[in-house]
Amino acid sequence: MNLLHGLLLGLGTAVLLGPVFMTLLRNSLQYGIKNGILTAIGILSSDVLVVSICYTITGDFLKYYVNSPGVKLLGALILIGFGISFIRSKRTNVHSSTAEMHLNGKWKSFSQGFLVNFANPTVFVIWIGFITIAESDYSASLERVIFLLGILLGIFLTDIAKAIGAHYISNLLTNYNLNYVYLLLGSCLILLGCFLGYQGLISF
Repeated sequence: MNLLHGLLLGLGTAVLLGPVFMTLLRNSLQYGIKNGILTAIGILSSDVLVVSICYTITGDFLKYYVNSPGVKLLGALILIGFGISFIRSKRTNVHSSTAEMHLNGKWKSFSQGFLVNFANPTVFVIWIGFITIAESDYSASLERVIFLLGILLGIFLTDIAKAIGAHYISNLLTNYNLNYVYLLLGSCLILLGCFLGYQGLISF
């Protein structure tokens, strides 16, 4: 039951729309299903690292990390940088991507998924909440771990579904329309980065 409990919570994160979702959507549209899945694997790898940190590090340190102005500013720079790259990528013809671009996109897809997820302090807050639920609902350490693994699996499955869905949507869109999709995704990332940067500046 603890695995199912975690799986349902993980699947519930499908409704969350943020930098991670936008990065996953763009990479699936730009490079196809395989690169979308690589982005999802990058997100999963980042989540595993975040869970490990949140599960083993003291609460005071995590509170400092989440609220640290420097961390928020760094996250803001990463989001703004990715947003700019998304807007610039709108000039690429996605339906006639070369093999070279496809190969280059694989590493970018994984690293973008990892960095956007890890650099977002909100991800740490969410996982602290999940770990709090695990500690309150399950007394045994193994049960908590299985519960958290269920959440990770649920998130990964929803990310895979988003990648597949985005790819099939891209087949119904023209390059002209996709250019506007990239512009919208990039602009949203820049706005989120500016908001995070503003939070960091007022925290000094």
